[in-house]
Amino acid sequence: SSGSLSSRFVYPVNGYKDGRAAKVVVSNYASGEAAWAFKEIPIQSGATYQFSHIYRKTYVPSHVIVRYHLDDGSHVSMNLANVPAESGWHMFSTSFVVPEHAVALTIFHTLFSSGSLTVDEYSLTQASEHTELTNGMVTLVFDDGWK
Repeated sequence: SSGSLSSRFVYPVNGYKDGRAAKVVVSNYASGEAAWAFKEIPIQSGATYQFSHIYRKTYVPSHVIVRYHLDDGSHVSMNLANVPAESGWHMFSTSFVVPEHAVALTIFHTLFSSGSLTVDEYSLTQASEHTELTNGMVTLVFDDGWK
């Protein structure tokens, strides 16, 4: 966490299906952020990745942010989504293309206010490549009697 806030990170806590989720609780919020993130993992520049996880939070907005480690040693962060205030368990899923010069990444589900966030069942996979179609593959048939 960073900024002017109190945060408490708890692992393990009861998760979506088992007792191995992670939770962050933020109180006395004035500024900053608090989030769980996984260790940076190597990725392929220019590739498309699919990220998902299950989360539960108090009724506060949050953000999902990807931080790329670039080949020159610097970092750049991009917002993947603004998640509305909601309660209960929810699935977050998105796909994104890795920018040039990125060699690793991590993803944060971040709180920017007082509240709590529990995260579980993270998944990050590289999407399979798509094959371009060289010929049209659509046939239209009208059955309204017009000729």
